[in-house]
Amino acid sequence: MIDPRIVRFIGRHHVLTLATVAGEQPYCSHAFYAYDPERNLLVFAADKTTRHAEEMQANRQVALGIALESKAVGKLQGLQLCGTVREADEEARKHISAASRSQHSPS
Repeated sequence: MIDPRIVRFIGRHHVLTLATVAGEQPYCSHAFYAYDPERNLLVFAADKTTRHAEEMQANRQVALGIALESKAVGKLQGLQLCGTVREADEEARKHISAASRSQHSPS
């Protein structure tokens, strides 16, 4: 069971920092994400021609971070994770599509 505070934190944010590696060379990129709480998945899109997508094809082990920006040093909050990536199935694609639509809707 995931701590509900973590689920709330993930739900409040939409951009993650993704770390991949090729050989001994690490690389970071940023991605918009959606969270599927029922399957406990973070879903994000990556153009297959980008460096990080190519690196994920070769090495599916990644690390990522989600941070709450704050100018107050003591208020910095974040989440760091390690995991394995895989291509999104149809259900995961629905989550990222719905999240993308809600982000582009007029407020």
